[in-house]
Amino acid sequence: MIKYLLLIPSIFWVILSYSQTDLSNLHASPTQAEIDAVKAEWSTRDHTAYNWTVHDSGIINGVFTVEIVSHEVNGEKHYAAVRYPENYDPTESYPVLISNHGGASGVNAVSLGQFQGSCYRSFFVGLPSFRSQELRTGPITTPPDQIFTSEGTENEMDGDTDDALALLSGILNIPGADAERVGVLGGSRGGGVSHLMACKDDRIKRASIFYGATDHMTLPGLQEKMEDYVDNGGGLKPPEAATYTYGVAPYLDGTLTLAEARLELLRRSSIYFFDEMPLPYLVQHGSDDPVVTVNHSQLLEDEFTAAGISAPDFTYIEHAGELHSLPPSTGATTLQQNYLCELNNPVAPTCTLTINEISNVCNDNFTPSDPSDDIYNFTVNISADNPGISNLFTVSSEGVLLGTYNYGLTVQFIIPADGTSPTLTFADIDDSACNIEYIPGNLD
Repeated sequence: MIKYLLLIPSIFWVILSYSQTDLSNLHASPTQAEIDAVKAEWSTRDHTAYNWTVHDSGIINGVFTVEIVSHEVNGEKHYAAVRYPENYDPTESYPVLISNHGGASGVNAVSLGQFQGSCYRSFFVGLPSFRSQELRTGPITTPPDQIFTSEGTENEMDGDTDDALALLSGILNIPGADAERVGVLGGSRGGGVSHLMACKDDRIKRASIFYGATDHMTLPGLQEKMEDYVDNGGGLKPPEAATYTYGVAPYLDGTLTLAEARLELLRRSSIYFFDEMPLPYLVQHGSDDPVVTVNHSQLLEDEFTAAGISAPDFTYIEHAGELHSLPPSTGATTLQQNYLCELNNPVAPTCTLTINEISNVCNDNFTPSDPSDDIYNFTVNISADNPGISNLFTVSSEGVLLGTYNYGLTVQFIIPADGTSPTLTFADIDDSACNIEYIPGNLD
């Protein structure tokens, strides 16, 4: 920082200062190539729950079994608590919920007690401790108040997300856990982690976020805050501290190149991957939040709005006058519960069709000099996953029904050789939305 002393005669000395650090390159908007690079790198990450181990168990709320478990991520042990559904039966099917905690001091398994509401009683609930953090058992286990510390170096947001996704994988290996009914929730740091989980893994079907950070790159005022902190010191709020720790500081000290530091910030910025988030999606934030400023959620809403997505597919609720908490009087927790408990409704298996074989041969009907009666003989074999009860499909050409056939059989139909390029539609007879199209080209 450069300072000038100006003498104003007979009055006083005035000290003027200005920022010397320029972080505009670090905080420039990400390019599509950078976004694609992060997606590609994410796709290589292994979220298997290796060496799943149950260390202890107990009862919470008088009826729910809780297990203290560990699993390994990149060879490092991470601890979590898993609450089983009420009256758990391994032959039944249950939704799964991952609850991501806020703060940096770990988590207590007694927080699972908040999920005793009627519609949560049928859920598996997973409570991860993030790498380097404590999982405290409280009175649930015998002996009580045990502490299990996850291994590894803290890796806020990015590493947290991998830990939580590996926990999800472990829970989905438990008999009865339904991979088609998975939800995630969290607030503050846990909100940011939940946003990223929803971006990175299509197993997540619903996400409910309280005041989670979304942007460590171009959030208005963030660059200026980082520059002022570098030059003048002061304090940082938790999301800003993450921006500094994982991007700004290693860039300035040369640990990371500019390109590497930008990717570190981008990996923690869910707003640039909003198109990967599942729908419906629910976000709530207090308008006067002094920790995670409300523009993190407002700007995410802007992205969805620009994409033509609104309620009920994307719902943003801003609670006037609320700070970095949403007390029961706001109705936020009830709204969250009602939204997530839609996962109690079993998901019907999705019907999909596959074209195993398709070919065509022109037939001149033994009149080679007269093209008006030429036809094409099509041969096709269609299979289906989760078809309708009739186990039949229809074939249509530009909306005109050509026939109805059994799945799995090689069948034939004809189309006039009229020089057009029709769209052929194969559709389940019980579920017209289950269909697949084929365009054969010009049928001359």
